[in-house]
Amino acid sequence: MKILFNQRMLIQSLRQRSLLYPSGPISGTLFRVVMALREQRGSSELSKRNQAENTMGFSSWMKQGLLGYQPIFFPNGLISGTGFQFFGNLRNMRAATQPSGSPPPVVDDSAGIKENASFNFNQGRLGNLYIPPGFGDRSNLDSEFYYCVDDADLEHFARYNLALLEMYEYFGKSALVAASEQGVSLDSMIEIGANTCLFPLIFSKEGVADCHGADIVDYSEVVNLLSEIQGNSATFHHMADDSDQTWKALPKADLVWSYAVLLHQSNPLAHLTRLASLAKKAIFIMTLCDPEDWKSDQEMAIRYLSANSYYNADFPNCFDVTIVSPALIKYSLQRLGFSKIIEISHPDFDLLDDTSRADLKYWLNKHCFFVAFRDDVKGDVALNDYSVSAERSPYRGNNVLVHSGFHNNVVLSNQRYFIVPHGAPFAGDGTDIHLQSFSSLTNAMKALDELPTEVDPQPLLIRALKRSNLIRYKKRNYLSPHGLNVDFKDEQQLLRLSSLDSVEKWDAILALMGEEGVKKLEGALVDFIDDTCIVSTNDNQYKAVNLTKNLEPGSKQPDMMSSSYSEIVRKVTVSSMLSSMENDCGQEVQLYRTNDGRQLRMSRFGQLNIICEGTGKELSKHDSLDEAWRQILRPRSDAIGNT
Repeated sequence: MKILFNQRMLIQSLRQRSLLYPSGPISGTLFRVVMALREQRGSSELSKRNQAENTMGFSSWMKQGLLGYQPIFFPNGLISGTGFQFFGNLRNMRAATQPSGSPPPVVDDSAGIKENASFNFNQGRLGNLYIPPGFGDRSNLDSEFYYCVDDADLEHFARYNLALLEMYEYFGKSALVAASEQGVSLDSMIEIGANTCLFPLIFSKEGVADCHGADIVDYSEVVNLLSEIQGNSATFHHMADDSDQTWKALPKADLVWSYAVLLHQSNPLAHLTRLASLAKKAIFIMTLCDPEDWKSDQEMAIRYLSANSYYNADFPNCFDVTIVSPALIKYSLQRLGFSKIIEISHPDFDLLDDTSRADLKYWLNKHCFFVAFRDDVKGDVALNDYSVSAERSPYRGNNVLVHSGFHNNVVLSNQRYFIVPHGAPFAGDGTDIHLQSFSSLTNAMKALDELPTEVDPQPLLIRALKRSNLIRYKKRNYLSPHGLNVDFKDEQQLLRLSSLDSVEKWDAILALMGEEGVKKLEGALVDFIDDTCIVSTNDNQYKAVNLTKNLEPGSKQPDMMSSSYSEIVRKVTVSSMLSSMENDCGQEVQLYRTNDGRQLRMSRFGQLNIICEGTGKELSKHDSLDEAWRQILRPRSDAIGNT
């Protein structure tokens, strides 16, 4: 096996970072990391968050980049995705790789690839958004993550994102077909680097019972909303770091899915090993491998194209555009216990014009799509033997809060991880040499867990109120009435106290209802989300009470109930988002008009129809935005014939 370093390719890649690996499904890791690595300035910001940023709503998600990069068609008319960047960069890549003297590929303006349009790729942005009528002024929604699409570019934006969505669906369904042909039943799956979990949701739709997604950015709220909208189910897992502990906490599944993540690993074979440590029956690997660019189809090699383009990491973990030869991928899968390896054939889509089809074919030919199967199902004990040490942390910047312990924080500054006691000053300017610091997050977390104050945490008075004390114990802030002697080691006593996970939440709820109001709640307050109290009742139930609506004269909002805390939180967040989306659809609006006289209209939330502009005749009805777009983008004869 050879490991190759090509300096010429490295220089070229640094000149054209965005072209080496176009946006969308293939640049997910880059932008997930950009999201997680945003620099936080000032030690005072380590434990503070702007309350406004946590307001539920699309605007907040857009500004935080939490709609991800995957193609999503929301029932309120909003479309998000990286279709423009994906196909626009493919056009540039093909032009840059033409042989000397060859004419450049023909660019069809009707395909929407033209200079200075609203989709033009900007480094650091996840993708584009189409904001439908009803959201007001769209100009203030442009951000470091997204750029809003002009109405003139809407058709192409929808078309390219539908093509990406259909590509996701194609590979998911193809993997299930391959499993069926091998006589392998897949009842569970997990994707590592899942973004907003479109693949897990696709597998759920296809009948896989237990679907999971994991990512270093917390997309759980968006995933919960998409699950509710689609009627499918995906469970999201936030990976705080790349440590053994984090990987071992992930659920093992029949199928492990990896789509365009392997190429961003300095040690791709170690990453493959970790993926295998979760796979009971099968694994899917999609990555850049340039099959035609090796000396032979038996060459086992790794080619490094850039260092520190996306990640902040020291040598040897600094390489982040990595090509693994197909032979080495197959060899690795076989050594990891996957004896049967199948390469999935390439798709084709009728939504694309000839030029875009050629662009997509060019991209597909540079990638490998392998699904591999074990001879025997692996249990937890056997899978745990695959564990390897952590490769790198996904954080960068100075004075970045990485982890909050019981009495100490882990803070990243100047490429070192410091253990900072709560309340202690931290300058982050090189004068904090009295504090423990480590070059890797794994070592810092290990040292933190072994501190006596973390092993045996003690209650700490945060604030004295009029009738109660606010006391922090472990990671909760308890409201303890004056005169009550609480044994904080007694879990049953703690369950009877109201507690929240942040002081900021206490500030918000006390401003609304005061200490007396909290005391009158029928149980112990355990969370406060979007003006809604979540209360643990005496009969082991969780109740959600919206304070704002219940305080309105003549209004009594029915309480939501559940025996599961995570379920009641899901209900509250999803209900709030659905209510917000319904409010955005208060009147009938036209979303799109074709040149042949058809209109795509939205009458109210989630209800769409296509009408003939001249006669007013309804041509078709649709319950989902993506299906409506599929219909209207087809020629009129087809559209009428399919109604």
